[in-house]
Amino acid sequence: MRLDDPAAWAWMPAEVDPFIDHRPDDPTCPVATYGPESGGFEVQTGACHYGAFEQPLIVEVRRGDRVFGTVWHEDLDTAVAGDAHVAILLGDVVVWETTIAIPAPADVHPFDVMLPRGVEGAERLGFHIHNHGFNSWRLASVEWEGG
Repeated sequence: MRLDDPAAWAWMPAEVDPFIDHRPDDPTCPVATYGPESGGFEVQTGACHYGAFEQPLIVEVRRGDRVFGTVWHEDLDTAVAGDAHVAILLGDVVVWETTIAIPAPADVHPFDVMLPRGVEGAERLGFHIHNHGFNSWRLASVEWEGG
């Protein structure tokens, strides 16, 4: 069952952002730089180098449930080497994350996790991305399989 709706992602307020220590004081992320694209959710990091997005959960998730999906990016390029950080969250719990060195070729990053303790009561699904350079990221989908 698909857990996310590409059109339902909204900017996550700083007070609920689990990655507040990564968040710039004044993150600039114009609405035109993120949104639904070809069935997924795309973020253009040239103008949105930090993105924290959320949407309400449509099911009650429990420890041991399976969450899986795919994040992909085009070639990652920048004038100064650095890292990109991507994460999927349920409430305040990071259920999957990865860091990618930049520059890097286009790649696909599937995730498939059994949910840990602490997800019970989660009311929102979260997507975190921070990256520098003019790069394109797509959250293809977040799927759920409950027990």
